[in-house]
Amino acid sequence: MVQHGATLVGPERPGQAGGQPPSGAAPGAAPGPTLGLAPAGPDARPERGRLDRGTALRIGFGAPAMAVVNILVEPLPADPQAPVPVLATALFLVFITAVVATATTAARRLPRALGWAMLAGAMAVVLAVACPLSGHHAGVGWWWYTQMALSTGFLAVAARGLRQHRSAPS
Repeated sequence: MVQHGATLVGPERPGQAGGQPPSGAAPGAAPGPTLGLAPAGPDARPERGRLDRGTALRIGFGAPAMAVVNILVEPLPADPQAPVPVLATALFLVFITAVVATATTAARRLPRALGWAMLAGAMAVVLAVACPLSGHHAGVGWWWYTQMALSTGFLAVAARGLRQHRSAPS
């Protein structure tokens, strides 16, 4: 028998009335399980108030990966001698802070990682849009489309994780 990510739960014993707790069970215990599948491993279901492993991995590794690729594909500025505006520096610091906070809180599977991930994704979109609009780069090219795809994609992943976490039974 193949078990794909689940543990086989045993059938009732012959002669045992359906829905009755197995002999030796604590008084008032729930009826014994019938033949079926239960999630395998301690991380199959998240602990109360924690992120599930898949969501934590997606946003915990996704945020730094998005940041690194977005930085690597960006071309040199149109005017390398131009001073960087204070607002651009502040927005970039908020973005990097959100990326680091996403990764560290996702590693601990804390739900607030989703909020940080939403902020990181939104800031990445804002920064990608602001670059050509501010004249920092001359026009848009493949690099801009790559940044927009990664940024909006990560924002969508974070939003989906937040929606799933909020709708999960407590």
